[in-house]
Amino acid sequence: MKIGINQWSLVMAVASAMVIPTVILFFFAQRTFIRGITLTGMKG
Repeated sequence: MKIGINQWSLVMAVASAMVIPTVILFFFAQRTFIRGITLTGMKG
């Protein structure tokens, strides 16, 4: 399937729509991710 010039804007819009929720989730859960990485690196 060949994508024309007019459809690239649609492809980029869909790609942005797929990435934005992941970025928002990361910002809300960032503290938990960092804490998990810190605890994994500590020796007990």
